Amino acid sequence: MSLPGPICLIATVKNEGPWLLEWVAHNKVVGFDRQVIAYNDCDDHTDEILARLAALGMVTTFENLPPYTHSIQGDAYARARALDEVKTAEWVMALDGDEFLNIHIGTGHLHDLILNQKDPAEGIIVNWRVFGDSHHTMWEDKPVCETFTLAAAEDTHRAQPKTLFRNHADFEQFTPHGPWNGPDWPKARKHVVRTANGVWLRGDSFGMEKPIQYIRQSKISWKTAQINHYILKTRDVFDLKKSRGRAVATEGARHTRRLWDRMNLNQVEDTSISRYRLRRNAILADLMADPELGKLHRAACDVLRGKLARDPVA
Repeated sequence: MSLPGPICLIATVKNEGPWLLEWVAHNKVVGFDRQVIAYNDCDDHTDEILARLAALGMVTTFENLPPYTHSIQGDAYARARALDEVKTAEWVMALDGDEFLNIHIGTGHLHDLILNQKDPAEGIIVNWRVFGDSHHTMWEDKPVCETFTLAAAEDTHRAQPKTLFRNHADFEQFTPHGPWNGPDWPKARKHVVRTANGVWLRGDSFGMEKPIQYIRQSKISWKTAQINHYILKTRDVFDLKKSRGRAVATEGARHTRRLWDRMNLNQVEDTSISRYRLRRNAILADLMADPELGKLHRAACDVLRGKLARDPVA
């Protein structure tokens, strides 16, 4: 089987400055040939970091300005898919800035994940593995992947997936968890979709009528791959997000005590993502050595320190 064509990540971020370089470096190592990253309403130098990364050829970036037809995130994806970097990609995946793809087979590259499918698939589902605060109470400027190593146990699956998919022109919309078609979409049809382990999912549940958001417990496995989801980090950073707003919905609070209690899973140690550490840190070191990026990263951290000093954890 020949190697896959270009693989493109799409994302939208807001105030991810202290963590952005590590995330971009990881995405590069895991095999995303292209990273298309939108941003909105940043006050922590995220926009400047992205602009410099774009100048260095690491990402494509644009400001996702209002008005928004659906949501901030939905409109960012719609605008991203109009770009040549997305249109000419063979595979596309949407990830957030706190989601790190972690492939356990082969060399940990996206090619390994795609070629592991015995039969051609249009969508490959990878489920979250939620990581808790690992008993860190206060934020420090340290790599996320090395700081937060306690996660959900095997029997505490989080059913929400992310989808690596191709034939993306056939879909009406991109959503955070996968593509979908409205009932009147003229290209609506059944699609072949499997889990990362190769378990077939009903084609009429993929890209039809409503987007995939949850996978049945019996279908979930982290044996082949997982999304390390660092949704919380530390409590002080989590509490700050209450004032950031929501990218998907326009109403309703997300960063609540209930969410913290539900997601702060420190049940087992999982350091499997350390397989990428040397390669990721080599790219990160090069980025930090750039005079502009190093300065901007430190400035983003200073902004966060200032916010935390003004709004300490209660």
